[in-house]
Amino acid sequence: MPKELLTIPEVANAITNEATTLLERLRHSIDPGQQWKVKTKRFLRQVHAEHHKQRRNALQASKIRFLQAKWKFKHGQLSPADLDQAQKQFDAT
Repeated sequence: MPKELLTIPEVANAITNEATTLLERLRHSIDPGQQWKVKTKRFLRQVHAEHHKQRRNALQASKIRFLQAKWKFKHGQLSPADLDQAQKQFDAT
């Protein structure tokens, strides 16, 4: 996390409140390591799912842009160099 974010009072307060809540839960827990593992696993699954969703959306958007470029080339609205550029951008994703 960038240190600049800590200069924003709302961000610093949110982090402090979250840490305080988590610390209280860990102090009163029978097995604090287990809670940490469960929360971390849940968090990583959510991040993984979000990453896949964003990747899928980016790939779909790239494919749409390439298909639009192909259509424009077919109808004389795009040069071969621009089509090659669109193909390279699609292949890069």
